[in-house]
Amino acid sequence: MFGAELADDLGPRYVPVTRSPTPVPGTRPGRFHVGQVVDDPAARYFICGSPRFVDGVRADLLAAGVSRTRVHTERFDS
Repeated sequence: MFGAELADDLGPRYVPVTRSPTPVPGTRPGRFHVGQVVDDPAARYFICGSPRFVDGVRADLLAAGVSRTRVHTERFDS
């Protein structure tokens, strides 16, 4: 799926965060913090990025009480 499809399907539950040096329409700029997204007990989390980023966010979600079955990851190795 692409961002527009996810936004259409998920509405306000779709929260893309980017650290791009240039603004990306439809995203929230800045650093990601798990506290921004763990308020929905039915949410699923899709994390894409470098291994260090993915592992860190996954660990933070699990530490916040999110079930492993709700966390999906994809690592981008260079």
